[in-house]
Amino acid sequence: MKNIFAILVMCFSLPFIGCDDKKNSDNNGEGDRGVLTTNDLNSQEKTTFLHVRHSPLHPQDKKPINFSVKAKNKDGIRKINLEIFEHALTEDAKKGRVITRRQNGRWGQVSTRNYADVKEVSDSFLFEEGFPQGTYLIYRFTIESAKGVKVSRDVRMQAGTSPFGNKEVLIYSASADIPSRTFNLCFIPSKQHYASKTAAFLKDLETTLYEGILSSNMVVNRSDEWAFYYTPETADVGLTTENKVILPKYLPSVLKGSPLDIYAYIHNYAQCRDKKVGKRFSTEFDSRGTIMHEIGHAAFSLSDEYNNSTSADKSCNVYTDAALCKTKNNGKDCRVFNKWVKVKGGPDIKLKRFSFDTLTPNCVMRKDGDEVSQPYQKKCMSCIEAKYTKLNNRSGKSVIVNPGANPTFQLEEVVLIKLVIDQSGWKAVELEGAFSTPTLDLQEEGDLKVSLLGPDKKSFHTLNVDDPRISYIDEGPEDNELEIEDEGELIIRLPYGQDVKFLTIQEITIDGKQKLTQIDITNQISKLKSSFATPPTK
Repeated sequence: MKNIFAILVMCFSLPFIGCDDKKNSDNNGEGDRGVLTTNDLNSQEKTTFLHVRHSPLHPQDKKPINFSVKAKNKDGIRKINLEIFEHALTEDAKKGRVITRRQNGRWGQVSTRNYADVKEVSDSFLFEEGFPQGTYLIYRFTIESAKGVKVSRDVRMQAGTSPFGNKEVLIYSASADIPSRTFNLCFIPSKQHYASKTAAFLKDLETTLYEGILSSNMVVNRSDEWAFYYTPETADVGLTTENKVILPKYLPSVLKGSPLDIYAYIHNYAQCRDKKVGKRFSTEFDSRGTIMHEIGHAAFSLSDEYNNSTSADKSCNVYTDAALCKTKNNGKDCRVFNKWVKVKGGPDIKLKRFSFDTLTPNCVMRKDGDEVSQPYQKKCMSCIEAKYTKLNNRSGKSVIVNPGANPTFQLEEVVLIKLVIDQSGWKAVELEGAFSTPTLDLQEEGDLKVSLLGPDKKSFHTLNVDDPRISYIDEGPEDNELEIEDEGELIIRLPYGQDVKFLTIQEITIDGKQKLTQIDITNQISKLKSSFATPPTK
């Protein structure tokens, strides 16, 4: 589809609540987001990690795993050191997932290799003994230059059978931040192609992740802002007689409440029309351009820049005014293209829009390239960097509450709300207490604005989201189609507050009108107080 990741942080992932004291990295396996381990201010410019990888993405119990690294240094590379820090994953009914250092597990140096001060090295390290079930792993490559300058890069992952069933499994993250300040993307396998074929799915994901996402100019230098997961739970992505891939309306039930932000449904239909709804999209595993295009929508709220597109204008890369676009483009004329506003029961309205990419038609938001992903161009990259800044500044209540030999990581108290819409209007059908993270709120505008209000009707928290009834279907490089259904379902995670009384949904309809729905949730909120007194078992 041409329109369009849990959580790994501190030293682990998602609802994990254990990690070692980051300030004492020599003893606990925690790195510093892949930056310098020395005081040489110039070494970061001289040493570049081209990739840090492992295969398979999720090795099974005590099966071999291959760690690989590719790096270059202007002064030459003299030594590469591989360290492994092995942890055990367990679950605590009052805290969620826990990570602790595994007794008698691998901890520290595994292998060192020397080189003749070569400018670029690509090497791999096979760890044949593997890891037992329920393993949380941090592996670290340290590059030492010919001048003795050291630079490290850490990656976090799970290995062995997950103790949490088919819930999300961490397969790759270079992030060492708290959960609320990381993009979390989960890959979901198509039932039609990957039923009982988890190993094949993971193998295909190596192409998706390594050759696609981590190679994109949007991510390549910001990989420490991301965490990637998969679920073994398959989803129905059926191909209809009209040659459309129909995206499942609902997330797999095992992901309910999980602190994830973006969902990619992976299939293998060679000829199809992919579909997008909100933060969910379908794609072939090797359609790198489609994947990056959709992530541009889902993570960074970028708008389409191709002719006859239907995506909304709620973005910073597309302008509705030619003069403003020219001013923002340093006095240069902007490219003119058409967008369509689809009005249910009424005519389609064509509108002129403007973008910077007059001389750069290969921007992935204009032409995704399918198997060959196009780069993001200047204007899109400025929008992306602004979103990264907002992500880094995002507040979060997640804290290390017991740093030391056995620290814990406390996720946030959130209200898990399931909203449904039909011809009779919006209803809050479920409210539950959960330990997770609030739904990512980087979107400045949306089809819907969902707010929690206190007794004085003042907003406690507001979240902009896409309307779950609206979907976008790919038709070709210069066209797509918008569909509006009568029903939809939305599951969101909002911060818990015991004084919350109301939930409001401000809806901007497809024809530009506004509609406000207010729901009294006083009783449901009061019942959640006991949930947080004794956190529920996940």
